[in-house]
Amino acid sequence: MEKALSTEFGTNVSRIRKDCGFTQQKLAEKANIDRSYLLKIEIGEANPSLSVILRLADSLKTTPYKLLETD
Repeated sequence: MEKALSTEFGTNVSRIRKDCGFTQQKLAEKANIDRSYLLKIEIGEANPSLSVILRLADSLKTTPYKLLETD
């Protein structure tokens, strides 16, 4: 279950990032995280802290809920 949530979260981040026209590097800079860490988030290999989730949501002009949304 946790892996599935991590994967869905990463998929949401990746999709919204692309919709915003951001590269991984640009989003990582805006959210003040390392690009390699963002990559791990997007492929479901990292579980970001609440602080990182909030920074990603803010950088993507969305809500944490949208990033955590599951089908």
